[in-house]
Amino acid sequence: MILKKPYAIFIKYFRLLHFVLAIFIFLVLYRSSKIYNFFRVYSIDYRAVSNEISSYSFNFMYYFLIFIILAITIILLVVMIYKDKPKRLYIYSLIVYICVLVMFFYSNKTISGAESVILDIKVSKAYRDFSLIIIIMQAVCLLFMIVRMTGFDIKQFDFVSDLQQLDISADDSEEIEVSLEFDKEDVKRNFKSKIRNIKYVYFEHRFIINFIVLSFLLLIFVFTYFRSGFNNKYYDVGRAFDVSGYTLKVQDSYLLNTDLSGNKITDGVLVVVKIQIKSNEKKSVFNSGIFTLKIGDLIYRHDYNYAKLIPEIGNAYVKQALSSDFETYIFAFEVSETQVNKKLFLKFNDIYNFDISNARKGNIYVRIRPIDLRKVSDFEYNKKLSEKINFDDSILNSSSLIIKKFDIGNSFKLDYNYCYRTDKCINSSEYLSASATGNYFKTLMRLSAQYNIDEKNSSSSVSDIVSFLNSFGTIHYKIDNEWKKVKIDTQVIKPKYSVTDDVFIEIPYDVSNSSEIYFSFDIRGKSYKYTLK
Repeated sequence: MILKKPYAIFIKYFRLLHFVLAIFIFLVLYRSSKIYNFFRVYSIDYRAVSNEISSYSFNFMYYFLIFIILAITIILLVVMIYKDKPKRLYIYSLIVYICVLVMFFYSNKTISGAESVILDIKVSKAYRDFSLIIIIMQAVCLLFMIVRMTGFDIKQFDFVSDLQQLDISADDSEEIEVSLEFDKEDVKRNFKSKIRNIKYVYFEHRFIINFIVLSFLLLIFVFTYFRSGFNNKYYDVGRAFDVSGYTLKVQDSYLLNTDLSGNKITDGVLVVVKIQIKSNEKKSVFNSGIFTLKIGDLIYRHDYNYAKLIPEIGNAYVKQALSSDFETYIFAFEVSETQVNKKLFLKFNDIYNFDISNARKGNIYVRIRPIDLRKVSDFEYNKKLSEKINFDDSILNSSSLIIKKFDIGNSFKLDYNYCYRTDKCINSSEYLSASATGNYFKTLMRLSAQYNIDEKNSSSSVSDIVSFLNSFGTIHYKIDNEWKKVKIDTQVIKPKYSVTDDVFIEIPYDVSNSSEIYFSFDIRGKSYKYTLK
């Protein structure tokens, strides 16, 4: 069997092969940079990518590209070895892309596992450093492939005899002798002469040159200023702005890490933001993916599962349909303790604007300064019976409470008129008593009280006095010089027939024998005391 030598074909398609390699190397390099970025951000704060892990996983195509790169490199290396030509680049490329293949395999496996477990910080940093080294090594490969693609140093490859067999002229690859002479003093003289001539020209036309330069710099400044101002808008908290078909107004923001019972809900910190939203067209669902929390170069997406754990702050947004009226919802972002002391911005991606004449694309930023609710202060207010207590420095805004009087009893008799005809009524009564459920004996406390809710308070879980007491209240009482306290946990006790403005709550049975009683209200970092007796 007689076969033609493949080297002539190789030299004929030399640039094309390296062009293909350069394209494939660039694609793999881009994928490698995403892997590096994942582990770089993860090693700083895993929460910044925890909601986007799936976007970093990659498919079979990148493995296929690596195998193509390895195959072409091996072919080129075999030819270079056979022809006794420079082969270090191809040996280097072969080693690099074997390492890339190993990195892709293990990093893809590790990234997929990060969806269910938290990686050790040492592991993520090791992957970060290794992927950075791999990126640098690939960049070197890409650079040399581009050089070979352009034909630089092509004269090093002497395939004259093979080209003659394919009727390719040997003149195309003949060697030529080039002599380079360099006179340093002559270069200096020419350089100084050019400088003198430039000076002469400048002083002769100084006004025109200065005008042109200043005008050019001014145009650059104006263009840069308006371009950046057009694409990126900055708003203060409390100011309304339009973004992607909605009008939003950022209200308050808080830091916390526990629920109302004091149970830890995150190892980091929750940044909770209260936002008013309304739709600018028909009733629609807000795309909450258009905004993130930006801290430095880290990006965090909100997690409604955390927002649902803190209903006293407000109602979590879970794809509720929005109308043309403002509605208030909360959004929660889980970040690390080390990040909350930095500058925090809400970043909104303005996809489009409904005013076509002012259509724009860009980002809107709102700087937030969250209130830290993780520490409970000492009693800031100490009110007595019939005194009004205001919660305007808490998450309840301008809500208030006043208790005019109270009674304690096992049951309460309520009178009412029972009418069995329009003109026939009789005096009747009904009795209210505590439920038998719970881990302690109960009795009833009757409160003549008024709880005023601030309209800005969006939480449906604190809509009346009973839900307020259940959320924040603790009853303290003193028996035989010993203080006891019990978190209020009462059912809604309401009469079926009689009408009354009084409120009935369940309390421990032995409170009726106490010498002193007061309520304490711990409202996310603020503590209030209300003395009953």
